[in-house]
Amino acid sequence: MNPAIIFAILITIGVIIVVIMRLVRLPIYRLVLVGIGAIVGLLLGALISIPVANLPSPFGNIMPAVISLVLTVGVIMALLRQGDYIAEHIPLLQKLAEPPAKPASKPSVQTGPKALVDTSVIIDGRIADIAAAGFIQAQLVVPRFVLAELQNIADSEDAMRR
Repeated sequence: MNPAIIFAILITIGVIIVVIMRLVRLPIYRLVLVGIGAIVGLLLGALISIPVANLPSPFGNIMPAVISLVLTVGVIMALLRQGDYIAEHIPLLQKLAEPPAKPASKPSVQTGPKALVDTSVIIDGRIADIAAAGFIQAQLVVPRFVLAELQNIADSEDAMRR
């Protein structure tokens, strides 16, 4: 085979791989727009190619394919560039453009009994072992002012206080 043909085939395969890799990252509504653009572009190219095919030999053979390719790529690019605007006006694309609903997460505030923890209890340190053993059924609550007091103690210059 001719080296130029081999080179052209390798370039074409590379371009196809790059296009597929880019398409994989697109949101679903943009993939729908790509499909619509490809169909419209190919239909327009086929319609325009009918009279262009009657041109003299070198142009009549090549130009229909070139025109179809250019129109298809052009329509796809136009639809992708205006994709958000188009998605706003087409209900199906609006649904596809919306991010999927996240499942409801557990509320961070638990209901039930609560036990308020003071600075001295935290400094003592045994509360963690008692809670891990399961002797305390209540949720341990540490107020912000207790955390601030512990921070002041930890930042103290006095080594004995720390």
